[in-house]
Amino acid sequence: MPCTFSPGDRDDLSNIKLENINVTLDDGSMGVVSFASYVPAIEANERLTLLLLGDFGYRHGKDPVKVMIEGASYEGYGLKYKDTGESLMFATFWNATAHKDLEGPGKINKN
Repeated sequence: MPCTFSPGDRDDLSNIKLENINVTLDDGSMGVVSFASYVPAIEANERLTLLLLGDFGYRHGKDPVKVMIEGASYEGYGLKYKDTGESLMFATFWNATAHKDLEGPGKINKN
C-alpha cells in the first residue's frame, strides 16, 4: 500500500518506526504491517512515498478504511483496490543487479 506525504513532511519521514504504523480494516480489526520501504520510489519526485507491505485484509474479504502513521491519519478515497480496475496478473522478480542493468547507465541522486 503506497502512502505519499507532502513535501513539508520530508524531515519527519526518516524517524518513522514500523510499530507506529497502523491500518484499520472495515470490520474494526487491525491489518498487519510487516514491512515499510521507500524503495522502489528512488526518483526525487517519488521520495515522499512510503510503501507498506503486509496483510491488509484483502484475502479475507476486508478492506482498509484508515491508515495512521506517527499520529497522522488518512481515511477516504484510495484505500480500496479490489475491483477498481486492472489487476496484476504476472510479475517477475529482478534482483538489484538485474534491475540496474535494465535501467541502463542512469544515476541515482541521493539528496
